Amino acid sequence: MKHVSKLLWFSLCLFSLWLLGCQKEARSTDENKLSLSNLNAPSITASIGSLTDNTVTKCAAQTFSLCTGGNANSASIGNLKVESGSDGKVYLTFTTTGTNYITGIKLYAGDGTNIPVNNGGNAVVGQFPFKYTVASSNTYSVVLSDLTGTITLAAHVETAATAAWADGCTGTRINTGNGNWATKLTYTVQPCTVSVPLCSMSQGYWFANGGHTWPSGSVVVGGKTYTQAEGAAIWNTYSKNLILGFTQVAALKLSGTAYNSDAQLNQAVTTIETWLTSQSKLTATAVPEMPTNVSAAAGFIGDWINTHHCN
Repeated sequence: MKHVSKLLWFSLCLFSLWLLGCQKEARSTDENKLSLSNLNAPSITASIGSLTDNTVTKCAAQTFSLCTGGNANSASIGNLKVESGSDGKVYLTFTTTGTNYITGIKLYAGDGTNIPVNNGGNAVVGQFPFKYTVASSNTYSVVLSDLTGTITLAAHVETAATAAWADGCTGTRINTGNGNWATKLTYTVQPCTVSVPLCSMSQGYWFANGGHTWPSGSVVVGGKTYTQAEGAAIWNTYSKNLILGFTQVAALKLSGTAYNSDAQLNQAVTTIETWLTSQSKLTATAVPEMPTNVSAAAGFIGDWINTHHCN
């Protein structure tokens, strides 16, 4: 009987330990779920940017202070500049002052409801999707893709001596209750257009005396592709008045002129190309005579180039 009682007591102890372990595991799992509940963000791509890349036109710049200490006791150590790019991407440039060298950045970008927070509502920077270790620099650039409309950014910047939040001086707190002072900001992605000078080099620039080298080695006029050698052969064989329609349109295209942004110029190009589309490809042995309306369109383009010649 005593042996049975000891066995029963031992079994109860094992059961109690097992039950406590299960409860602890369940509690831990629930806490993780709470912490990770806001990580269902859409797919966004980030990459390290170049501070010297001038190939992209940027617009709609907004600057936000990088602040330490919270809204009530804040000090700025630099700023975050957010810009839209002509390539559809969002450009972030972090800049700090003096010896406040950046050593790390933790960044969230996307929907404002998906910022990683714990069950108390405080931001969990360790779960932010984009993390960068920086080799002590006053500047750092990040490029974000796949973002449109109004987005939310939360950026935590670390230095050797302190940490700061973007828009941390006066920005909106992630935890609107009595939580920590982590802040977020909003930015609206804008379309940026590249300004193309409305000018052109002349037909002589591209054809006379061997011409300058064509940018891509060929040009499409009237739906047909002409190499530089073919263009030179046509230029050298025929009267310039006979081939004026072809050479003027070719000059505009080789110059990269945005002719479709000028209604009259675009109409002249359309008139010539519509006619050339109905003809066989021009060669050094076959060039048809231009109709009156095509000749007039070619004359208009010539006059336009004279007054809009690229320097």
